[in-house]
This record gives sequence, C-alpha cells and structure tokens, in this order.
Amino acid sequence: IISCDLYEHKIPLIEHAARRLGLSIVRPIMHDGTQKNPLWENAFDRVLADVPCSGIGVIHKKPDIKWNRKEEDIAALCKIQKSILKNAGSYVKPGGILVYSTCTILEEENQQQIAAFIQASPEFELTEETTLLTHESGGSGFYIAKLGKRR
Repeated sequence: IISCDLYEHKIPLIEHAARRLGLSIVRPIMHDGTQKNPLWENAFDRVLADVPCSGIGVIHKKPDIKWNRKEEDIAALCKIQKSILKNAGSYVKPGGILVYSTCTILEEENQQQIAAFIQASPEFELTEETTLLTHESGGSGFYIAKLGKRR
C-alpha cells in the first residue's frame, strides 16, 4: 500500500497509524497528487483519492471553516480535485476500482466532479455513491464515489 500526502509532517502520522493498526505493508511517501507519476500508470488494483475539499461536512467539528472559507476557495479546490482525480484514474488497472472521497456535501466538489470525470474518462463507470449528511447520520458529512475501470 502506497499512501501519499502532500505534506512531509503527515508522513510520520501515516506511519504511526499503520503501526497502531498492525499494518506492515503501508509505505507512506510525500507526493503531490496533482503531479502525475508515469511509473504508476495502470499499476494499481485499487486507488483511493481522498482529495482536499472545502470541509463543509465537518463544520460542526471545525467551526472556523464557516468564517474562513470563501466562495472562490471552492473553485480553486475543484481545480485541484479534478487534477488529482484524473491522475488517480490513470493509476487504476483495467478491471480495478477508484474511490473518490471528500468531507464536504457540495455538489460541485462531489457529484459534478464525478460526472465530469466520467465524461472525460469513459472507461470508468460509477458503481456506487453515498452522501452522508450530518443531520441523518449523526456524524460528519461525507461523499464517497466508487468507480470501476472497464477491462
């Protein structure tokens, strides 16, 4: 398992979490998901793209989001998400699975991203999607989409 994060300070956190869970097969590396790694093309059976997002689904835990998030932030985040999703999709082997997740409930960061991705990448099909809403689940708001890459 290769676990990537943009920030160096997150690497020890990934290592600690893997040890805590008894996982010895996790290899954390610092990598910018918006930068394509050609060595990973069609290399993975499963890819999880847990992309940076507005965090609207976790406002109840991080109330500063309400005051610090601006509308133009969403457009910038959507651009980053699109880039990461495109790269992550290229890493999935034919017959593999791509999972896209956010901690927001905004359609432009979720359903609209997936629709645009599928339109640009017809080898993928949406097989499952879930939006968790705070008032329904009692927890945080999240979006998860599972896409299969055709053989």
